[in-house]
Amino acid sequence: MGGYTGPNIVTDGLVFGYDIGAKRFNKSNPSPLLYDYNLWSVGDNASTAPWTEWIGAGCTRILATDPWGNDAVVWLSSTENENASRGGIYCSPISIDNTKKYRVAWWEKRVTNNSGTVGNYYLGCNGYGTVNGIGYMHTTGSSTNPYFFYCGYNDPILLTYDWFLIVAHIWPHDTLEGGTPGFSDEDSGIYDVTGASLDDIFYDFKFLPETTTFRPRTLAVYQGNVSGMEHHTVYPRFEVCDGNEPSLNELINNKTYQYSTSHTIDNVSRKKIGVNSELVFDGTVNSVIDLGNTQDLGNTFTVNVWVKANNFDSTYNPIIGRDGGVTGNFYIGFDDSANIKIIQYDGIVDSFQYGTYSVSTWYNISVTFDNKTSSIYVNGVKQGSSYVFTDNFIDTGNIKVGSYKPDAQYFDGEIPIVKIYSTLLTQSEITQNFESLRSRFGV
Repeated sequence: MGGYTGPNIVTDGLVFGYDIGAKRFNKSNPSPLLYDYNLWSVGDNASTAPWTEWIGAGCTRILATDPWGNDAVVWLSSTENENASRGGIYCSPISIDNTKKYRVAWWEKRVTNNSGTVGNYYLGCNGYGTVNGIGYMHTTGSSTNPYFFYCGYNDPILLTYDWFLIVAHIWPHDTLEGGTPGFSDEDSGIYDVTGASLDDIFYDFKFLPETTTFRPRTLAVYQGNVSGMEHHTVYPRFEVCDGNEPSLNELINNKTYQYSTSHTIDNVSRKKIGVNSELVFDGTVNSVIDLGNTQDLGNTFTVNVWVKANNFDSTYNPIIGRDGGVTGNFYIGFDDSANIKIIQYDGIVDSFQYGTYSVSTWYNISVTFDNKTSSIYVNGVKQGSSYVFTDNFIDTGNIKVGSYKPDAQYFDGEIPIVKIYSTLLTQSEITQNFESLRSRFGV
């Protein structure tokens, strides 16, 4: 696949963050997602239409890493409290055109079986109309309980404990059974993140002439028999095949999986900023993300951001900081001399700065706070010497992206990724974070 092939982003100690993602879809008129996974928010543990839990005791949404090491909101299915959890996704039925072809493409990952001896995986669907069911492709007849693929808890696909992409198709109702193009589309199958084929699905299905609504569905840990079995789902797609859908290569090579910014960020989810529909800070009070009062940072923590500034016109061009005005608050940004500047505000400004940087250039900036001592890293490399501030940094006050309250100044540029750790990242971990995402920003 090219690019970085080392470890993913550091997750140990990660207590807060977001990753809006870059828009990569290269189609001029992309097919819309008929089920929008951008509605998921970290902490959701109930159904959010049109996403419906199946036996919801073991379902929640968490911040985790996607198949390429990027932050993502992931659907966690688990066997909670040794419940025989089906722990999967039953989407609400939506209207379809039974004369068209559709595709299901979901990324799945078994995280742990926790020594369980049951906990199967299923990807299926349902069709509804005056006659319920979905038609077979390999023979005549239909089923009200069809599955494209299923496997046991000990199947090699699950036991890799790594991401796999499962692709299946639903054909128009007048497709001939067993005839051209056969039982399945040539892209239908199961793939790893390199594009290698792991297995075939059983077969595609077709709509019935009576089908008017449809839903995809999974049973992720069906009747898992011990607590602690966990399964992740991310970027589940259902879309019409009209020539504008992403190709299989694009699905595998991370060309389509961007967060929509048409929804509001809730903690680590997404946000529409002001009137803008992209994550672009325009240097005004409307372009601020309030992350709330992040807990458990204490006096030792690390902030990691990807950032590109449009200008350095203000005295402070704030990237991120705690809401100012209280002893021990912090701010990270660029000053009007193109330096990266770290400020501690305690009625007066105590600060240090380093380097000369450029506008319209992507930088990965990490700042460590170790009691009173702070260090700056740019693109994985420490910049100059550490600095000792007057006071310890405090653990109260809202953290804001794009704002520095004491002087009411705001950031003009892009900040697509923010990660906050309650630990002091090491040099190797900071380098790991930079290397894992640098190809995404062309650095």
